[in-house]
Amino acid sequence: FCRACGRVAARSGSKSQRSGHSHPAQPTMLRRTLTTLSQSAAATSPKPFGRWFAGLDQLTEPGTVVVDCSGPPAYERAHLAGARCLSVPPTFKQAGTNSVSSEAEVQACAAQLGIGKNTKVIAYDDMGGLFAARFWWVMSMYGHDNVQVLHAGWRGAANSGAKVESGPCQNPPSADVDAFTAQRRDDWFASTEDMVAMSLDPPVGVQPGVARLVDVRSPLEVSGEDLRGNPVGGHVRGSLFLPHNLFMQPSGAFPSHEDAMDVVKRAGIDLGSPLITMCQSGVRAAHTALVLRALGAEQVAVYDESMGGLSRQAGADLETGAPPMPCMGR
Repeated sequence: FCRACGRVAARSGSKSQRSGHSHPAQPTMLRRTLTTLSQSAAATSPKPFGRWFAGLDQLTEPGTVVVDCSGPPAYERAHLAGARCLSVPPTFKQAGTNSVSSEAEVQACAAQLGIGKNTKVIAYDDMGGLFAARFWWVMSMYGHDNVQVLHAGWRGAANSGAKVESGPCQNPPSADVDAFTAQRRDDWFASTEDMVAMSLDPPVGVQPGVARLVDVRSPLEVSGEDLRGNPVGGHVRGSLFLPHNLFMQPSGAFPSHEDAMDVVKRAGIDLGSPLITMCQSGVRAAHTALVLRALGAEQVAVYDESMGGLSRQAGADLETGAPPMPCMGR
């Protein structure tokens, strides 16, 4: 099934052999093509694990609201039957800032999606779980206790035979549900002030060992070679490093429990210790936080402003150069 054009492609043969099936190439971040899995790649998807991941069998449970976080253009081309459309930017940032959406903005989004305080919610996307995880973190950080992410992702669901439909990004009238009231949970959130204190040598106002910072950016970002538009680059000394894409599968699904745990162990992460994840803007950090919590970590905060905020703080003391990355064999 091709999400880019909404047509079914042949199960075998090259693209050139699929008579009548072609469309213009799109930029990587906008591409919404669901290619049929080859026989070698059609192995059973890893099983979901932990309380924060949902299985395909849960999509049709009564009262469940399924949210497509891929964006309106992708939703309109194809989405899981009955899924609702996340129409706000999936990064959940206040306009013109690097700060997470406000309580009022998140409450309005929940109401538009028909999500009440007790509604069971399953989010998915076609971006390897990045935006679904961001949605999960924002809703959970603001106090909702029943949001999960579809472990198999869009591609896994569509290829499993789940019903797919197309149509405009228009959600049905909200059901009669108790309104969700957003209230920030401070233990899910880390501020720039926290990070500036942690960056100093020795840390100021932060007791050593209270929390470990897990930097999930790419090696070039961590070393300071890729600035991503920041005024300065580098990393906070003493951080652990775990590139978020180690938790992404070619199939679009999240990894198995065994594979995810192996990555965490190689990165030197203690799931029993308080952890803070960071990236450039909080999206990849939320993705990693989801996996860590699903593996059993109970104290995981996301530094929402991440490097985009920290690099603009005069008091931050950042290191440059490539640090050891045992999870990547470095």
